[in-house]
Amino acid sequence: MKHHRKGVILRSPAIALVLAFMTSLFPFQHEAQVWDATGAVIGSPALAFFSPNELKNTFGADFVKLPCDLIGEGRDRVENLLSYGRLKQLVIALDYADASSEYDAEEPENPSNVERVGDMTVYANDYGDMFKPLDKTYHLDRVKELGETIVAIKALCAEKGVQVTIILMPLHSSRLNSIDYEDMKSYKRTLTDIGGFWDFSMSTLSGDMRFFHTRDRARVSLCSMMLNKISGRDLYVAEDFGTYLIKRKLSEQFRALKDFKYPETDSAYAVDVPILLYHNITETPVTRADISPSTFRAHMEAIKKAGYNTVTAKQMVAYVHYGVPLPENPIFVTIDDGYLSNYELAYPIIKELGLKATIFAIGNSVGHTYYKNTTIPITPHFSYEQAKEMMDSGCIEVQSHTYDLHQWGPYEEPGTRLGARQTALQKENEPDGEYISTLRRDFNKYTSESKYHFYALAYPQGQYNELAEQVIHDLGVSMTVSTTTDRRNVLIKGVPQSLYALCRYDIPEGMTPEQLLKLIEK
Repeated sequence: MKHHRKGVILRSPAIALVLAFMTSLFPFQHEAQVWDATGAVIGSPALAFFSPNELKNTFGADFVKLPCDLIGEGRDRVENLLSYGRLKQLVIALDYADASSEYDAEEPENPSNVERVGDMTVYANDYGDMFKPLDKTYHLDRVKELGETIVAIKALCAEKGVQVTIILMPLHSSRLNSIDYEDMKSYKRTLTDIGGFWDFSMSTLSGDMRFFHTRDRARVSLCSMMLNKISGRDLYVAEDFGTYLIKRKLSEQFRALKDFKYPETDSAYAVDVPILLYHNITETPVTRADISPSTFRAHMEAIKKAGYNTVTAKQMVAYVHYGVPLPENPIFVTIDDGYLSNYELAYPIIKELGLKATIFAIGNSVGHTYYKNTTIPITPHFSYEQAKEMMDSGCIEVQSHTYDLHQWGPYEEPGTRLGARQTALQKENEPDGEYISTLRRDFNKYTSESKYHFYALAYPQGQYNELAEQVIHDLGVSMTVSTTTDRRNVLIKGVPQSLYALCRYDIPEGMTPEQLLKLIEK
């Protein structure tokens, strides 16, 4: 049974999101449609999780992805590709299943690229059954046939001057532990006899199910890490992930694999980051969104004294994407809406204490004391000039709370009051295309007006769906935050999805510093 995500509105995987996701991110093409391709990746269906753009950045070619049974179809596929005369790069993606008649690789039904991935307890509750140890030993009885096929493919490519790269794809430890060890060695000997190949099949990450959709299929992020390793880009790559294996290195690797032990913790590549949420700082708190300056100061002093180190959204993104270390005991302080009190009261406290905070401001309210296009007074919001002062200090970030998706129905124009968009959710009966256009238009208007590069976004009222997540991240936003509290925020190096829809504790005026510390230490 899936873990219940309180307060999160999700959409059926059968809708346009999945269709758009599968066809845009994981396209498969027939040769007749790809006659002008200069690169191709063939073999395991796992190649679906390679990004065409990242393949191009790595190998310098426009790639198509053609899954096939290499032994039965591989040579014919390559001959067809070569007949077009444009191919310069061929990548052969291999599984252990390619060399075995005893098992088929387990394929994910509806792989999501926007699903939250973080807390191991939650992930194991959702998917642990898929990664249980197997009670059978599988043999690789097709190694010789597969080797002969690859030799033939390489010969065809050599005649045409096509560069061939062989990649052995990552597997989860539950699959690796089920494969006969001597057969595994034989497979790698055969591949090195043919020439060098990139071996990503086993690493520290193989023991962590969060990097996989199934025991046989790595997530997109792990496929990206493979290409980062091959290309030498400065994005994060786990220390023991991937090696270019040649014959003289085989003995060394076999010795290492025989004694290999998975780490007991994920501390080398994952960190827990609690997130606090505040809104308006005022001397006269009235609503739950209000908190007094004295309480806010007491909270900030308490987390500092307890040894927590405040971090920015930028630091969190750098940790996940580039492996840049975070300080010990990181905590993320956020303030929503962009009220003037954030500048006048919260900012001086943050600056005085040497802390950091991120303000998620509503773009349409920046610098305003009246609701848009009306004479209705609202709680004043800081200006772009004041935002610049705070950001220039180095202790405040200003990020997006959307431009105008946090509307207040009663204040909207008469014709739109009932249809006011109070959150980033899709309206009932709203076509997907119109909804996507609304999200994009709102984001682009904010970036155009502010001239900011938004890498983090807080969903109004914390509400989102999978389609919103897909669109927002496609626009270049690395981090999104909600208002749910159903899990810990575990950031994982190399897993961008661990930055998605992060949970936040909404902190009220009545919470004492002692209660705050107890809350975040859970």
